[in-house]
Amino acid sequence: MGLALYVAVYDLFAIRSERSTLSAAFFGWFSHRVGRFGVVLAWLALTGHLFRVIPKRFDPLRALW
Repeated sequence: MGLALYVAVYDLFAIRSERSTLSAAFFGWFSHRVGRFGVVLAWLALTGHLFRVIPKRFDPLRALW
């Protein structure tokens, strides 16, 4: 919960001081037609990896190590 609060507070601070944030980068990519497809694929791959939904032999992130 503390991490979520930290991220939200930092995002507000960064937006006001015109710094780039991960949230702004996601929004920028998601607002483009081609970028949206890439963000959705990356999000699905990461979620599948973290929750171990993807079998080990098909998980591209587990193949890295």
